[in-house]
Amino acid sequence: MKKRIMLVLLILFVLSFPSSVLAAGPIDLYINGQEIKPDVAPMIVQGRVILPARAILEPLGATFTWDSKSRTVTIYKGTNKVILIIGRKDAIVNGIKYSLDVPATIINGRTLLPLRFVAESFDSYVEWNSKNRSVQVIHNENTARRKVVVTGYYYDWRSLGDIENYMHKITDTIHFSYELDSQMRVKEKNFFEQGYQLARKNQMGVEMLVSSFDKALLKSLMEDKNAQKTVIDDILIFLESRDFDGVNMDLEGIDQHHGSHYVSFIKALKERLGSRYTLSLSLPARTSDREWWYNGYDYRSLAQIADRIMIMAYDQHHNGGEPGPVAGNDWVEKVINYLLPQIPKEKFQLGLGIYGRDWPETGMGKAIFIQDARNLAASKGITIQKDEASGVSKFTYTDDNGVKHQVWFEDRDSVQAKLELVKKYKLSGVALWRLGVIPPDIWEIINKG
Repeated sequence: MKKRIMLVLLILFVLSFPSSVLAAGPIDLYINGQEIKPDVAPMIVQGRVILPARAILEPLGATFTWDSKSRTVTIYKGTNKVILIIGRKDAIVNGIKYSLDVPATIINGRTLLPLRFVAESFDSYVEWNSKNRSVQVIHNENTARRKVVVTGYYYDWRSLGDIENYMHKITDTIHFSYELDSQMRVKEKNFFEQGYQLARKNQMGVEMLVSSFDKALLKSLMEDKNAQKTVIDDILIFLESRDFDGVNMDLEGIDQHHGSHYVSFIKALKERLGSRYTLSLSLPARTSDREWWYNGYDYRSLAQIADRIMIMAYDQHHNGGEPGPVAGNDWVEKVINYLLPQIPKEKFQLGLGIYGRDWPETGMGKAIFIQDARNLAASKGITIQKDEASGVSKFTYTDDNGVKHQVWFEDRDSVQAKLELVKKYKLSGVALWRLGVIPPDIWEIINKG
């Protein structure tokens, strides 16, 4: 009778996947070269191998809990958390939702999970051999992992500390040292000698950054070919004299009437740089065509020219606007979904704003560093809350003058969720704004991410 019940359950399971093709014959499972023989044999459903939870999780060093009421499996390993619900074709990895080809299911009282999705969620490599019907899972310290670029914006004297303490986590730096002056010439504001030398000593790439936030100046530059040539000449002089690897252009405020002019300027710059120097662009985040104020940036054309594109996925809520997250996780994913069709993923670096903002009840807000926000809440005995919609931290307080404030800022979990988006969409890496103000616990997440 027991065998008959098991057979009926298996038939019902197969019928629950009408489009599935369960190939005949057993499947051999190997994890780190050792054959694993689970008490419920692995099977193929809709082209995916599923197998008992313990068979894959224990060898990976992961643990899991089961909630029978919600029929939810929650898997833990270190700071990573994966949530799967029986019968649902989606999963949540570190706060980010993923689609599944085949859901987790229950058969004969055992929970079966999609092998590839679970293994890759914990940085394992999976290889299917159709000839001998075997699947190999490699998970150890030498597991091949995609190199994620971690670029740091070097802004002021505080940035040196992050280079000294976290040099092994940083791929390259961009020095916020140059700007366009009123005469449309490139001016050196600061040359961070110590930071530059330390980066070079540790084989980090170093780019110079040229910035301007003056809309009128940028309009004049876009309309003056001779001025553009002079700017390019100035850039090349600094590249050679300071021995930078390349240049990052951060020109914020190109209007919709000068988008083609900007593309032409960047194309001319790239031609002069040749193969000797790299060219990257810091561009504003955008979520839809309705945001016409960003029409001056032809992301697709610019991405075809530049070597890298840093999308500044922050300032969702700015100093002069309503209080809210600097970069809600949901908003950041909308930015990626809008821009990824225009920017090749291998050139797409997600800019992370590692800071927050403090808005008084009336008047302008101001930027606040994460540790300062934490200290402020602690000094006033205030419990920091998590905003469920955006995934970032927030709290309110009243200052010494009786003015109420709202503070919103990034935290460990929100940064990890954004790193998960980089992984989900296979972007080339991240660009951190900015070095020198990132707390150690967030550096830990960046390293693991």
